[in-house]
Amino acid sequence: MGTQPTAEDMELISAFIELPIVLSIIESNIAKVNEGFRMHEVFRANLVNLQSEITNDLRDVRAGMRRRGIKIVEEIRKGDRVGVQYLCRGYLRDFQILHTHLKNKTETRLAGYLKIRVEDIVRD
Repeated sequence: MGTQPTAEDMELISAFIELPIVLSIIESNIAKVNEGFRMHEVFRANLVNLQSEITNDLRDVRAGMRRRGIKIVEEIRKGDRVGVQYLCRGYLRDFQILHTHLKNKTETRLAGYLKIRVEDIVRD
């Protein structure tokens, strides 16, 4: 595998950053559904199922990171960036992503879970 992180390593690290954000969006929306949707039980059940799927995926990401020798040392929030400092097979590295890029990636990931195309989203 060498000392450089592979594309698969970077995908796991990116998912490690994105999935908790997607989970917090789902949690926030569950609260909103409970406050005012008609037939809120149905919508809530759908969101809770989605939350479980994302949680399972995050667990798989963490297991994949362990198998590949990747350990998150520190989460970094600095200005317009979010990132992590991580050990990858004994080498300390940084990975950072701009908030705007992270928003796009989490939106795309959430749309995938909901089985909708990002191109079909109508913006207000």
